[in-house]
Amino acid sequence: MADAALVAPRLAFNAARYGLLPAPASAALVLLREGLSELPWKAIGDALVRIAQSSGPLTTKLGQVLATRSDILPEAVCVRLEALYTRQPPMRGRQLATTLRVAFPHGLPFRKFDPRPIAVGSIAQVHRAELKSGTHVIVKLVRPGLQREIDRDLNAAELLCGLVLTLPGLTSKTTRRALSNAVRDLGAALRAEVDLRREAQSLDDFGRRLRGNPRVRVPRVYRECCSARALVMEELVGEPLSAYRARAKTDPDAARRVADLAFKEILKQVF
Repeated sequence: MADAALVAPRLAFNAARYGLLPAPASAALVLLREGLSELPWKAIGDALVRIAQSSGPLTTKLGQVLATRSDILPEAVCVRLEALYTRQPPMRGRQLATTLRVAFPHGLPFRKFDPRPIAVGSIAQVHRAELKSGTHVIVKLVRPGLQREIDRDLNAAELLCGLVLTLPGLTSKTTRRALSNAVRDLGAALRAEVDLRREAQSLDDFGRRLRGNPRVRVPRVYRECCSARALVMEELVGEPLSAYRARAKTDPDAARRVADLAFKEILKQVF
């Protein structure tokens, strides 16, 4: 009950602070930058992003899920919510120093480490570094205190969900089961993301499976440098899949090749 008592007021405060209805100043800024096209939905999407970023990892993860659901939300809102994947506030200097000390208790294995993140997400942020051997690597670091925040938010969500499900006539039996399963599955997914050893193992597995494919290269994982809070892997230079999506209309052949490769690999894994 204490968790719910802490989380609910924070959500209410952030919703009131940022507002689900677009603030005049925010809407005016969007109008100047992007014109009138779908202005209300864009401003609402921006407000939802700010609410999620200020309300904890669970709310952020829900926003990320909704970003993929253009079947239930306007496309303009979904596009705005995609910012929750990459446009997160970075750790401050002291937080970063603490995170590095916890992730590498026996000392940093790097000759150089760039404190400026190249990507920041809701769970972790990514930096460039150079091993003492001179190898250029990418370092992914879990945000400090995240496990505690996730446990608090999930405990609150499970409690509130349980209270809702006890109300007679509010939901059907099928809906109650689906809601309960959704909260449980989301909790399992969030807790798994916090342990970067799982991601390291997945990269190793993909590397072994795709070793014979000349069109795919999986970054090498430096397991001796990895932990639950840090993932160190080979730096590969290339384009993200989002770049192909962005230019799908102007370069459909490239997008088609990427999609074809992805489907082939999925079918190989399944069959």
